[in-house]
Amino acid sequence: MGSSKDTLLSLDMGTKDSFYRIRRDYADDSSVVYVHLQDLDIPCEDSRTYGPSVIHDLSLLIDVWDRFADPSDYVQCRGALEELHSFGCVHGDLNKFNIIITTNGPRFIDYERTRLDTDLSDTELATLQQQEIDGLDEVLNNEEGWGKPWPETGS
Repeated sequence: MGSSKDTLLSLDMGTKDSFYRIRRDYADDSSVVYVHLQDLDIPCEDSRTYGPSVIHDLSLLIDVWDRFADPSDYVQCRGALEELHSFGCVHGDLNKFNIIITTNGPRFIDYERTRLDTDLSDTELATLQQQEIDGLDEVLNNEEGWGKPWPETGS
């Protein structure tokens, strides 16, 4: 995707954590990156909420993502999905636009439909996890744009 420009869109600051929404613009595409910072002592106090260094400081704390997953990432994505499943959950909305390839390997986003082992029987959990594993190749090869973020229009 090449070089990018990041813009802080919003910040929800709590007493112990903060949630940042950042727009990442590339020459031919843009997306929204969400950062949940669970320890406010990590960044210096002056750059938690404002100033030109807030995005720079956040970028030092998170993986740099390069692109959405594609078929060549199958082996890495399968390993990451199996690791996710080992925590007793099912992603629930697996598509190639919810798998971001970072400098440290695949990362999943969009957990709104995630199911936890506390909500499912062992059999249901195993069935759903196997369905995700079995469908991974199809997900990575999908060319219909299923799950693709909507482009931003006008302002």
